[in-house]
Amino acid sequence: MTINRYKLLSDLANPYGVKLALEFIGHPHATVNTLSFANEIVAAVNRENVGIVFDTFQFYAMNSTMEDLKNTDISKVFLFHIKDVEDFNPGLLLDEDRLYPGDGVIDLPSILSIIKEKGFSDHASIELFRPEYYQLTAEEVVITAKNKTLKVLNQVFSVEEIK
Repeated sequence: MTINRYKLLSDLANPYGVKLALEFIGHPHATVNTLSFANEIVAAVNRENVGIVFDTFQFYAMNSTMEDLKNTDISKVFLFHIKDVEDFNPGLLLDEDRLYPGDGVIDLPSILSIIKEKGFSDHASIELFRPEYYQLTAEEVVITAKNKTLKVLNQVFSVEEIK
């Protein structure tokens, strides 16, 4: 059913130049909760405008593997969300367990090395839902997120590659 729906949505979106990005949700009750399953769906849909959201939190949250990432068609990664997470068992993580990049336990340098090796250098965005960050000003969150993200990215990408 998911494959058929994505084919239909792809047909509707394509004339407008719109891409569709499937985000796997790293929770035991989510239908699509691993990178490998998201990759299977995107491959079965087999449309140029259908890809995935690669989110480091979702990746960690249900034990997707580095091998899954190595097997990902990087041209199908339409969005990349970078963040970190507290040291909790996968399968039990909630949105509010997200942290700034570099402040948690996700092996971000290994993930970044794989996507760089595969040729991804398009963009990275941060998506945080941490209640204590809501107590800060928007400027504090943006500056902290930028600085921490650049520190992590600079472990793998050169300054020239980060624009």
